[in-house]
Amino acid sequence: MVEAVLAIDMVDEELSDEAVFNSWFSERGYDVGEEVISKGNEQIVYNLYSKANVFIFKFENTNDYFPEILIDFISSLQNKETQISVAEEGQYGEYNTLVDMYLSDFITYVINGDDEVKE
Repeated sequence: MVEAVLAIDMVDEELSDEAVFNSWFSERGYDVGEEVISKGNEQIVYNLYSKANVFIFKFENTNDYFPEILIDFISSLQNKETQISVAEEGQYGEYNTLVDMYLSDFITYVINGDDEVKE
């Protein structure tokens, strides 16, 4: 099992407001604690860095598992300047960046899996 980290530079997203963030997850049946979002066996650790407007999510990544709730959360974002990075823990505890993209590219290439290059 490998720990993965998802970092989102929220720019001016509506979901960057902590109350809106908590409400969004609660409306979908998730329990939002101080540092953990959970539902059943699914658990995601998170940190909100409001001064930098960056959200960090940590989860166990087995077999290229990407939590559905994070896919839904990212798909709810609106600002094309929002930047998303994904990294995995390496062999010696360092993190290796796998993806660093703007929102539209992340949705196109990671969430939707479109590998085709448009000309």
